Amino acid sequence: MSDIKLIVVDLDDTLLRKDKSISDYSRKIIADVRKKGILFAFASARGGVDADIIIAENIFDAYIKFNGSRVFANEKCICQYLMQPEILIPFLQELNANGIPVVTEVENVRYANFNPSEKGIKLGSVVITDYSTVQNKPFISGSADKIFALINSDNDIALMQKALPDSFRLQATRDGFAIIMHREATKSNGIKQLAAHYSIALSDVAAFGDDVNDIDMLKTVGRGIAMENAVAEVKQSVSEICLSNENDGVAKWIEQHCL
Repeated sequence: MSDIKLIVVDLDDTLLRKDKSISDYSRKIIADVRKKGILFAFASARGGVDADIIIAENIFDAYIKFNGSRVFANEKCICQYLMQPEILIPFLQELNANGIPVVTEVENVRYANFNPSEKGIKLGSVVITDYSTVQNKPFISGSADKIFALINSDNDIALMQKALPDSFRLQATRDGFAIIMHREATKSNGIKQLAAHYSIALSDVAAFGDDVNDIDMLKTVGRGIAMENAVAEVKQSVSEICLSNENDGVAKWIEQHCL
C-alpha cells in the first residue's frame, strides 16, 4: 500500500471515456478510496458549464478548473489567477487584427471573433465580437480564465508569442489549439494550493494525465502516472503508465495501489 493522501486526475481522455462517461467500476473505486480517507480531485482545462456537469457527479472533494486559474476545496474557491481586462483586451484586439481565430471565457460567457460551429467546434452559446471598444468602453469588462486560439500555421504561434503579455503564458495542444492563461495558472500550482490547504505533502499526492498540459503536475507530485493513451511527451516525462481511459486505467491503478 502507498501513502497517497490526495489523488488528482485530468478529465478528458483520462478519467472520462471517449463518450465522456465514467464507468460504474470507476465510480465504485472512487467511492471506496474516498471512504478510506483519500481525497479525490480533478484538474482540467474545463470550466464553467463543462466543469459543472462533472462537479454535479458529487465524486470529488476538490477541483482545479481552467487548467489552474481557479482552485476549489470543498466547493470553496481558495485561489484564482485571472487575466485582467486592461491587459486582456489589447491582446485580444491584436490577435483579431492578425486574423487569428480566438475564444475567451469571461464570467461564464464565451466570446469569439469567429463562428465556432462553422469550424466544427461545439461551444454552446457564444457572443461574436471583434473585441473592439464601444463608446470608448471595452466590449468585454471582466477578467478571463482562459483564451484558446486556433493554430493554422507556425506563423500564428510566432504572432501570438510576440504579442503575449509578460503575465500570460501560451501552450500548444495536440488538437491544434493554443491555450493562453495567466502565467501562474497551472495545474501544478493548483495542486500545490490544494496540498497546502489540506496539509498534505506533495510526495503524498498522485496525479494522472494524458496531454502536454498535464506534464507539469505529473512532475510536481510524488506519483505522476501517464495514461496508456497519452501523447509520447507525457509518457516520457513519468516512470509509471497505467491502462487507457477506455480500460478504466485510473481506477485500476487506484485499486492496485491504494485499496
